[in-house]
Amino acid sequence: MAEWPKTKEQLQEAGYSYVKLGICAFRECSAVIVWAKTPGGKSMPLHRLLGLHGGPATWEPHFATCLPARREAEQRRKDSKGDVTQQCLNLQDPKSTT
Repeated sequence: MAEWPKTKEQLQEAGYSYVKLGICAFRECSAVIVWAKTPGGKSMPLHRLLGLHGGPATWEPHFATCLPARREAEQRRKDSKGDVTQQCLNLQDPKSTT
């Protein structure tokens, strides 16, 4: 797997383009994010991390740094697994009349 392009220049070279500024929809987070278009044309929220000791700022996918988003994604995974399990438990023989 290729390394994530961290600087603005690396993102542009990799085919990402700036779309607009926004704010994370999770009230617990409310971080300022940059919406970018991926090389595949999808929208992706990016979070700017300030460089340490005067180093360049880096960019990360916001969902990698947003704790509320990670919690929701984990819950969705659990729910979807539970739904599949529940659906399997509820299967009945179509010939059955009960």
